[in-house]
Amino acid sequence: MKGVAWLFLVLGGMFFMIGMWLVITASISASWPKVTGEIVDVKVIASIRSGSSPLNRYVEYGVEVDYEYDWQGQTHKNNLFSYGSGTTVKGGFNAKAEARAWLSNSEYQTGTEVTVFVNVDDVSQSVLSPGLNWSTFVPMVLSLLFGCLGYFLLRNSASMA
Repeated sequence: MKGVAWLFLVLGGMFFMIGMWLVITASISASWPKVTGEIVDVKVIASIRSGSSPLNRYVEYGVEVDYEYDWQGQTHKNNLFSYGSGTTVKGGFNAKAEARAWLSNSEYQTGTEVTVFVNVDDVSQSVLSPGLNWSTFVPMVLSLLFGCLGYFLLRNSASMA
């Protein structure tokens, strides 16, 4: 039981470190300088998700964009939408047709100008949506859950001995 408890504590620590990096980087991205970029590719992507059991899998669709921007005479290409949602501009669609319908009415079209926030310390890093969003905090929540579970398992295994 102690081994499982320590595993949860280690996982909680790892998620905490990842979460802190994500929250700090997302926060800092809001102060990055803005440049004008252009969407060069838009795609509907499919990913397999697990439902309530491992046998209950389903396909979920999302929208990703590739964009280019110039920084001091050099062209850079990226696809990171935000810290938290990653490359996904919009997700959670049950059908490819739903994702395409959303996309056809969205501001994310090939050739469209976009505002790109660029990290001046590493100009290959950029986002279209800077700052914090709800998904930025997911690793911190997981950290709390794994940490608490590990703590209670460790505490109960000590009292059982």
